[in-house]
Amino acid sequence: MRSIPFASLCLAAVCAVPSPVVLAASGEVGEIKDDDLALCKAITKAKASLSDGIRQIAKTETPISAKLERDDRGELSLSVYTAGKGLGVDAEANVLREWAGAPEGGRWTPRAETFKDPGHVARASEQLTLMALTSKTLGEIAAKAEKEPLGSLFSITPVLTGRRATFEVRYLDKGRINEVRYDLLTGGKM
Repeated sequence: MRSIPFASLCLAAVCAVPSPVVLAASGEVGEIKDDDLALCKAITKAKASLSDGIRQIAKTETPISAKLERDDRGELSLSVYTAGKGLGVDAEANVLREWAGAPEGGRWTPRAETFKDPGHVARASEQLTLMALTSKTLGEIAAKAEKEPLGSLFSITPVLTGRRATFEVRYLDKGRINEVRYDLLTGGKM
C-alpha cells in the first residue's frame, strides 16, 4: 500500500507542534501525546510491516490481533497476538500468546510470551472469541486495509463496541491517526 513513505508520514507528525489526532470513526479529536510522537519517530525505522508480521506468524499459529507499538523499554515493537491451538479451541484450553520483536532489522525475529496475567488473558480471550465468529483472517483484513488511502497501517484489533463486532483498523497519515472499522462477519467497511 505505502503510497506515501512511512518516514514522510512520521516526519510530518513529529514536525507538527502540537498536531491533532483524528479518530475518523469516532469523530474524536485530540492533541498528539508525547507517546504518539515517539511512536511516529520509531515507526520510521520499521523494515517489517504489520502484514509481514501477520503472515510470518500465521505459518505456525493463528493471529488474532496485531500492532506496532512501543514496548516497556520505549523501543519500537511489532506485536502479534495469537491463539496457539487455532480458533476451534476455546480460550481456557488454548495457548494465548504475544509474539513481539523489533521490526527495524532486516528480519523480524519475535519472541513469544504466553499470557498469564488477567488483563492480557481477558483481552486475548475476547479477540479469540471474536475471530472464531468470522470467516475472515487477520491477514485478509490487513490486505484489504492496506488498499485504503488512509495512511500506513499500524494496528488491527477485533473489538466489540456495544453489540457490534468489528475490526478496528488504525493508520498513521501526516501526523494524524485515522481509524476505520470493518464489519467482523462480512469484512465490509462500515
